[in-house]
Amino acid sequence: MFLTPSPGAEEKATRIARSLGVTPTEFIESLIERHPDPPSTTDERPTGMRFRDIVAMLQQDFEATGMTDEELDAFIEAEVKAHRKISENFSTP
Repeated sequence: MFLTPSPGAEEKATRIARSLGVTPTEFIESLIERHPDPPSTTDERPTGMRFRDIVAMLQQDFEATGMTDEELDAFIEAEVKAHRKISENFSTP
């Protein structure tokens, strides 16, 4: 495959590659290899996202809340208890 980038894109890729100590081709190849694959029609994951990508988004959202790990644990524990209580109320005749 041969690519013909615009002059501006080629200059930028060359600058970035030099700063990373790689060739422009190696830099562009690394971008392509790191990009997630598009979802396929046989993929069982509805969004085509990889687990690590989903976890990374969750981690980023969690960090943005400012909540501590302990606060998250307490929140999850309270929600589980509430769910169990509701489930118990519906399961008893």
